This record gives sequence, structure tokens and C-alpha cells, in this order.
Amino acid sequence: MENRMKEYIDDFLKNNEKIAKEIKDLSKHYCISDFVKVQDTCKEYFETGKESEIKGVYGCIYQERDKYLRLDVESPERRLTEEYLEFLHNLLTDKEVTDKVFYIVAYHYLSLGKHMGFQLSAANNAPFPVENKKELFPLGKTNMKKLKDVTEGRLFSIVGYFSDSDILYYHNMYSEFGYHHHATKNFSLLAKLDEFHLIVNKYDFGYRVRDSIDLFVFRYKAIFTTDRLHMYMFREVKEKIINNLVDLSENICS
Repeated sequence: MENRMKEYIDDFLKNNEKIAKEIKDLSKHYCISDFVKVQDTCKEYFETGKESEIKGVYGCIYQERDKYLRLDVESPERRLTEEYLEFLHNLLTDKEVTDKVFYIVAYHYLSLGKHMGFQLSAANNAPFPVENKKELFPLGKTNMKKLKDVTEGRLFSIVGYFSDSDILYYHNMYSEFGYHHHATKNFSLLAKLDEFHLIVNKYDFGYRVRDSIDLFVFRYKAIFTTDRLHMYMFREVKEKIINNLVDLSENICS
């Protein structure tokens, strides 16, 4: 089954080996069950590929500690959720991919970097617009000088070091990772669900991603079920799904 998002990840990482290594190291902290749960009725489908009694598989984001299925969500979150679930479904059912956790972490890492690159360098009100992917426009250089003037001295310990190269680092992920429509303004499910939006330099980005993923997996799971999902479901059906969620075997990764 075609997994276009995996292809986007592969295409980007083959030209960015340092980022690939950082993602590889980061992925060692997680397992499949951190990200995904499935209803017991489709566990075999994901683990063996058998579809004999499966009429359809549906997914959503589940707030595990609140026992809440996120079905009534606004457009940007809905689009990002659908993208994430499609990516996960295709990844989990692809028996040729052995390091599935690596790709899940890569998806979050690059999507968050792309989102930050857009906010910093490409949005209509971006403070550091980039010219030809190589340097900041004069407005960006002026704003960078203002930032350095403000953060010198005591504020340095709070804001930290930030330079032109950090902007270009994020802009590279924005412009080179994946495909997006020119009107798209949201690129990361992590950023959409994470209320804490902190911009850090490129050296601290890996730590920022890990903090975001840790918070994400603490609060949320992607779930798949054989029951059709919609916001007007009966409570009994929702409870049946929630009470029958199980982890996938880690052997699915090998």
C-alpha cells in the first residue's frame, strides 16, 4: 500500500543525515504502544494482515486519561488527524517497514519543524522571511538584530541563542519536507494539540521535540476500531470501543 508520507520522510532524511541520526536516537525512547491502541476486533488485522472478517477500519485521537474520543474537532485539527491516521494505518500494515517507531517519531519531528519554519519564515506576518532558501530578507535581518539587542545580557538565559542559521534550519524543513498547499497554515498535530509553543534554536530542537512527544503520548493515543466513528455515536458504543482497546504486539515492528 502506498504511503506517501513515508516517501516524504525518506526523501528528506536522505539529504539530511544529521537530522536522521537525531531522530534515530530519539526513537529509541519509544515503542508502538506509546502511540497506538486498537480495538481487539482489529488487532489481528494489524499484526497479521488478515482481513477476512474486517469490513472497515476507522480511527481517531483518543484522550486516554479522560476516556474521551476526539470526534468533534475543528477543520485544521481534523485534517491533521486524518493525515496522521492514514500515515499510521499504512505504516502499521506495511510488513516491509521494520522500524515503524522511527517513522512515527520522524513524522512528528519533521512536521513540528515544518510548522515552526512556516511560523518563523513563511507566514504572512513571519518575523524572519527567507530569500531563495539561503538567507534572510532585509526585514528578517533587521528583526534578527532587534531580537539580539533585546536578548543580550540577562534575557539570554531565558531566551537563549538564536541566529540566522536557526531560521534557515527550520525553513529547510518547511520548504523541503513533504507537500503542502500554499494556503496551509497548520502542519503539525503536536503543535495543534500542544498549548505550549516554544521556539528554540536548532541545537535544542531535539529536546523540544522529545518534550512535545512525551506530553503527546501521555495525553493521547491514535486508536483504530472496526466500529464506524462519528460525533453522534451512542455512549454505549463509545464505551464498548474504549473498554476493548488493546496494545499491538511490539513484534509488529520486526
